[in-house]
Amino acid sequence: MMSKFGKIIFVATALAPVLITYGMTQFEENFVLFLSLVVVACLLVGICLLILLFSRSELEIHELSLESIKNADQEVVVFIVAYLIPFMAEGVAELNFAATVTVAVILCVAIFTSNVYHFNPLLGLLGYHFYEITDSRNATFILVTRTRLREISKERRVVEISDYMLLDVGDR
Repeated sequence: MMSKFGKIIFVATALAPVLITYGMTQFEENFVLFLSLVVVACLLVGICLLILLFSRSELEIHELSLESIKNADQEVVVFIVAYLIPFMAEGVAELNFAATVTVAVILCVAIFTSNVYHFNPLLGLLGYHFYEITDSRNATFILVTRTRLREISKERRVVEISDYMLLDVGDR
């Protein structure tokens, strides 16, 4: 399982879409801020990829027998819409940078403490799918995988990212 620090960094990567969206509002008025936000967002994408690579190669692999699966991809759409709502209001050019940062920090804390950080929109953009699964012990997890699961099949090889999130590592 990832360390607490790794989980915090992973949560922070979910802010990349917010930074890009806010940056776009600053494109004409403050190009340096726009560019800075885009660079930070790109760094967060890279960090997200590194976390996935590290998790796949370094965390302990478990065999998992699925008893039930339910698609949970729609949760990513909810997060993306939630990220964009503040920017859809009138007066978007008047957004206060300090207020935006405060909201982003509050969002990070809420995501981290509520264990819903597995719905990172970057993972969706990188081709991952989310499934609510129940294993043979009747425990429920979120499985993150690039494979589309349509039916319960053979055992899956997974690594534990958190208490409630598993990453499918396939034939690693």
